[in-house]
Amino acid sequence: MAETLLVGAVICLLIALAVSLITLRRQQRAGARIQAQQQAWENAQEARQQQWKVQQERKALEAEKRQIDLIKQLQAGWLALEQENKAYAENLQRQFDAAILQVRQEYELARLPRIEDMPLPLHSKDRQMRLALHKQAPDLKGADLSKQDLSSRYLSHGDLRDARLTQANLFMADLSWAHLANANLSGANLAASNLSHTDLREANLDGANFLVTDLDNTILIGANLHHAHNLTPEQLRTAIYNETTQFDPEIVQAIQRKSDPQSAAPQALPAGQENTTAPERAESLIGQPDEETAEENKDAWHDTPFPQEKSVLDDNIVESSHPLESSLENNAVAHHPEGIAENA
Repeated sequence: MAETLLVGAVICLLIALAVSLITLRRQQRAGARIQAQQQAWENAQEARQQQWKVQQERKALEAEKRQIDLIKQLQAGWLALEQENKAYAENLQRQFDAAILQVRQEYELARLPRIEDMPLPLHSKDRQMRLALHKQAPDLKGADLSKQDLSSRYLSHGDLRDARLTQANLFMADLSWAHLANANLSGANLAASNLSHTDLREANLDGANFLVTDLDNTILIGANLHHAHNLTPEQLRTAIYNETTQFDPEIVQAIQRKSDPQSAAPQALPAGQENTTAPERAESLIGQPDEETAEENKDAWHDTPFPQEKSVLDDNIVESSHPLESSLENNAVAHHPEGIAENA
């Protein structure tokens, strides 16, 4: 009986031990499976985190690139806007300057008196008359007066340097002592106009009409008088010109015949001797035996600027009201070269 119980107890113990071992093995397997799942989950989480990090870095780079591109676009747009505003401002400034110039030109033209309305000076050296002429002298420097009707207008002592007077009507206009250096008077009607003592250096007078035009002491140095109509050697007798003045061949021949009546036609100078009389012509142009006085007169013709402020005159003003007038009035007689070189 005791052995049976012992055997039963041993069997029960073995069964319990086997059950425990089986249970433990199952628990170990379950633990290993759970641990493997945990490890796999952790690996998956780490992979997803790494992938998310890469994606975030890529998105950050793309966002930075887009921001840089946007900044560049903004900078380019700002520069383009600045250039557009600058061009617009310059255009407005040009329009404003043109409008001011147009208004000033219209004002100067509107206040131009007619010759018949001007009082006759009592004396050519009347100081008060000179001052009055200076105050009312028009300032039309660089003005565009093409095809303008300025007939019988009083433009004496006016500043018309670089003015465009192409095909302008200056019939019987008074341009005495006016400053028309570098002006364009091509095709202008200068018939019966007064150009005495007018400065026409380097002016373009191509095709101008000089019918009975007064050219007494008119400075034509460097002027272009090609195709000039009704221009006669008698008109040029007291004008001031030199070899740089451009005449038509027939005018050149007429002047040379008049200076040398015994010669029927001008004789060509030998090669290399065309300018041999240039110093004599320059001396004749100045017309002063004294060398120092001649240099002063030449500087007055070529270097003296036209007065910019005609309304401001002090007590030290010279007797003459024009920078060319004083130098020319000092000459006892009108001067012009005996001959000129033909300019094609």
